[in-house]
Parts: sequence; C-alpha cells; structure tokens
Amino acid sequence: MKKKYTIGIDLGINNVGWAVFNNNTNEIEYYGVRRFNSSDSALDRRIQRSTRRRIKRKENRVNDVLNELAKIGFPNKVQSDSKLIEKRYMSIKEKIEKQDITNILCFMVSNRGYIPFSDEEAEIVDLNGLLPCEYYYNLYINTGKYRNLQKVVKNTDNIREINKMLEVQSKYYPELNKEFSKKIINIFERKRKFWEGPGSYKINQISPYGRFKTEEDIKEYLDKKSVNPSYEKYIFEELIGKCKISINDKCAPKLNYYAEYFNFLNDFINISFNNIESIKNKEYVYSDLKSHKLNTDGLYAIKEYILTNKKINIETMFKDILGTNIDNVIGIKRTKQGKNDMSMFNYYKYIKNMFESRNLNTAWIDDILQYNKVIAYLTVAPGIIEVKNMINADPNFSYAFNEEEFNVLGEIIKNKKSDLSYHALSETILKRAIGDMLKYCLNFMQVRKKLDYDKEAREFFKNNYTEKKGNLPLIEKKYIDDIIASPQVKKTLRQAIKIINAIILKEKTLPTIIAIESAKELNSKNMKASIEKEQRIQEKIRIEAEKVIENTFGRGSINEANIEKVMLYNEINGHCAYCNKPINLNEVIYGVIEVEHILPKSKSFDNSYNNKTLACKECNNFKTNKTPYAFLHPQGLYEEFEKRTKSLKLSEKKTENL
Repeated sequence: MKKKYTIGIDLGINNVGWAVFNNNTNEIEYYGVRRFNSSDSALDRRIQRSTRRRIKRKENRVNDVLNELAKIGFPNKVQSDSKLIEKRYMSIKEKIEKQDITNILCFMVSNRGYIPFSDEEAEIVDLNGLLPCEYYYNLYINTGKYRNLQKVVKNTDNIREINKMLEVQSKYYPELNKEFSKKIINIFERKRKFWEGPGSYKINQISPYGRFKTEEDIKEYLDKKSVNPSYEKYIFEELIGKCKISINDKCAPKLNYYAEYFNFLNDFINISFNNIESIKNKEYVYSDLKSHKLNTDGLYAIKEYILTNKKINIETMFKDILGTNIDNVIGIKRTKQGKNDMSMFNYYKYIKNMFESRNLNTAWIDDILQYNKVIAYLTVAPGIIEVKNMINADPNFSYAFNEEEFNVLGEIIKNKKSDLSYHALSETILKRAIGDMLKYCLNFMQVRKKLDYDKEAREFFKNNYTEKKGNLPLIEKKYIDDIIASPQVKKTLRQAIKIINAIILKEKTLPTIIAIESAKELNSKNMKASIEKEQRIQEKIRIEAEKVIENTFGRGSINEANIEKVMLYNEINGHCAYCNKPINLNEVIYGVIEVEHILPKSKSFDNSYNNKTLACKECNNFKTNKTPYAFLHPQGLYEEFEKRTKSLKLSEKKTENL
C-alpha cells in the first residue's frame, strides 16, 4: 500500500516545530524543531533604517557641496573651526577666507534647518527678521551656547543667510556667482518625498528598497516623464499588501466604498428571521428549508435606507422596511457591550456629513471613482500636506479642493487615523464579490467556495513558485520576497519551507495534507499574554470613556478622537502628565488642549496610544520636541514626575516612554 502522510507545522517567532504523521498507521513517525533568532521589531528596524539613511543623505549633500567648491578652485576639505559662529556672522558683512566659506557651507548643509513634512512636531525659532547667524551669534554672546538647541530654524531662513553670504563674498571672489549660488541652494533645498524611497533614477543609485530597482524602472520613468513631465513613480504602490485572491492586485483601503459595501452585505446576508408571518413586507425575504433571509431586493432596500438617513436606529429600520420587530431578527452582530455592530457605510456617511455640515460641495463624494481616489490618498499619505500635493498633481482627478475642504480632509485623517488601513481584498475582487453576493444572497465565504474564487491564486502559485527535484515539485522560497512584507514572517516562512521540502525529498512523495498552526501575529507566548492583557484593560477604559462622553457631552460627541482623549484624560486622573496641574475636560474635547506625543513623533515614528498623553497648554508649549527627561530635568522636576508616573495605572510601555 502506497504510504500517505501529513506534515504538521507550528510557526513561532523564533522556531518552527514539525512532525510527520503516517496516515496509514495513525502514528507520528518523526518530529523536531528548527530554532533561529527572531527579528527586531518593526519600530526598531524603522528607526535604524531612518538613521542610516539620514546620515547617508547628509554625507551626500556635503560631498555635493565640496564637489561644486572644487570646480571653482575653493578648498574641498572641511576643517574644524571653534569660531564658526563668529565667521558666519562676519561673512554677511566683510571678506572671509576661502576655507571659512567651505567650512560654513558644509556645516550649514549638514544642519540645513526644518523643512515641513506632514504633522511633525517642531518648534520654530522666531528670528524677528534676523538671519540665523545673527540670532545665534547674539545667543552665543549672551549665553555661551548656540548648538544642540531644541528649537529649529526653517530651511528657508538658512537659505536667506546663504544667499546673503554668497552675495557679500562674491565681491571678493567672483567665482561665487549666481550660477554657483543656484547650484548650492538646490542642494540645500532638496528633500526626498515620502513616496520616493531611497536611491534615484541614476544607474549607480539603484536601490532594492526604492522606486528604482532596475534599469527597466529607470527607462520606464524617463520615457513617461518625457511625455508627461508631472509623472511620478510612487513607491507606496509597491508597499501596499497584495490581494489574497487576485495575486497581482493591491489590497483596497478599508475605507474604500466597495470595502464598506462588501462588509455591509456580509453582515446583512448572515441575518435571518424567526417567523415569516411576523414580516409585513414579505417581498424582501426568501425562505429555504432552514431559514428566512433577506433577498436581493431586501438588501438593496436596507442599503438605500442607510444611505439616505443620517442617523440609523436598527430597530426602527427593520420596522420601516420589513414591518417586523427586532426580536424576530437572528444574527445581528453586536459588540461585547451588546451595541449594534453591523457594517452600515459608517465611514462613507461620516465623510459626507463632515462636508455637508460645513455646507461644502459633496459632488466628489457622490462620484464613487473620485471618492475612492481620495480615500486611497488619505490611507497612504502621512499627513494632509502630502495628500494635498498628491491630489493637486493627479491629472486624472477631476475635482479641485479649496483650502477649507483640504482642512476637513486633514480632520478626517486625524479622527480616523487608526482606520486608515487596508482590506484583505483588492477593489476588483470586492466588486466581483458584491455582484455575486447580491445575485446568490450568499456571504463571501459561500460565494468564494461556490464559484472557486481561489482557482486563479492556486494556478499562479503552481506556475510561478514551484521547483522540481526529479519528479517531485518543491516550494520555491522566492515567493516570500514577492508577496510577504514582514521581515519576521519572511524569516519564519523560509525555515518552514526548508523543512517541508526536506520532508518531501525524504519521503519521495507529496504529503496528503500540510497542516499549519500559527499565531495571528508571530509573537512569543509571554508577548501574546501581555498583549491580550493590555487589550482587555484598553477595552474596559474605552467603555468608561464612552460613558463619560455620553453623560457629559451627549451621544453626538462620541467618536474615535474623543474616546481616545477621554481615555488619556482618565488615566492621568485629569491632571497634566508633566506638571500635575488640573486639566479642564471641556478644553480637551473641544481641542483647546491637544493630544501630546510623549516621545516626539518626528524622532520615534511612534503614533501609538502608548506614546500619547495630555499636557496643560504651558507644558505642551515648552516641551516642544523634547523627551520628558530633557524637558523636566533642567527644571529640577524630573524626580517628582517619575515617582508620580510610576504610581499611575499605565501600561508598561507608556510608563517606559514617560
């Protein structure tokens, strides 16, 4: 009898367990575990990567300035100068040496000042009309300091100084002409867009992590640029996850109209009715052998009702449409607290209401193609500055937003930040599924099986990721790099594939089944327990926050942004996290006091709940982009703050951040 066997795989954060089960004898034949080091966290990798790139780009700017200086016969090496601030101050008034000009330009291109990007936290120096060198020289004379200060100067102010210096020095060195000045300023101003990634379209600057990975990428870019000068190749398109069913399609944003339509259908197709006789409008219901469910007309009627009524009471809705009581309805999805949790186009309606409540044009919202484009930009961009630039540069976007409308989009980004993520399916598959779900009145899992949605993916994997050893097909590891984004998941899956392929070669035949056990996230046991505990705590304080908002400000004020504010307010007992002065909850809800990042977001890249707190207006103004220690220690307030913080019931991570 030909042997039949099953491979069991258990995926972990730093190990893969495996066993081979003989289907004929019902026995485990052999087993083992492969151990390896787990990857750094995504945040750690991002900080390390960002630091490396920032240093490299600074070096590149300095080298480019030195190259331009060498072309006109100036010194092309930097010398250390303890009197640099005095030389900068002198350079806008009188002649200085060539070496001094080299030193100044290289120092300033390394410390070129703040260039606005998204919602970074930065406190800008008020120069009162002075050039930066004048401001810092006065500061140096009065305090003895002018470096490593928390406040930053704008890049444009530093450029004013460079222009003034080159204008004055060109009287003594004609080589410092307007053409040279223009080249230097270009180096000062250049800043990589968030969607570009590392590298560039120059052959020697191709990067596997940037938008130009191959010479073909460069050729495509230059060809399209010659036809359409505004054409850009956005790297973010490559970073969006791939659809589980249509492998070559990108996942749609979670707020995409069709994603909401898909979720709506899944929820309402799954409900049924106890008693058909209790339903007045029976034309909206069909009956099979097991149950009574909504038909296509019923689903359309409920969708239309939801989209045309601003506030929905689900009990009233079933009475109005079907003429039945809520007690007759089975399968309504509810939260742990028993509240209605059915998908009812909440995001689409929220965005439309944001514009209607301010008497702004909603024509672009009614045009689903344009609406989905805006949602795609809101989801991928880090802030409204980038959204604005991307929309304005899109030749296929037909609606022109004014400043007020862009401000509303900015509010949406802030209020719905945690929801601006991606669905598991592409827009193409969502639209296909919607049509099939309406046609057959079956939920997605049912139509997926009935119509074999996965056939394309199976064929794709079979044709693209199979290698042969003799007559045995093995799994190719390259699919991991093509499809998987997470370095930790890649690491674990590579080990799993090695094990599976080795077992197939040993057995000289394919397994009947490969059974895989994996955590939802590849976390260690202790980490999982810690996460679950924190989630339970968060859920409890979230419920308390909702009650506070409802009792104090009314149900209309319950939204994600306000819930987070009250959660933060409650955990610090209504006092400033830093100086311990009482904070007024009204000022928190109405935006007078804003949420504060504990570790500056521009440095930590951390926008999570554990990096947020509330501070009084004074502390918020003076803390700027400092850490709590850097802010409080010079004032002698740190020890008292540390003691008080440890007495609060905060998560371990938030306590560590504070």
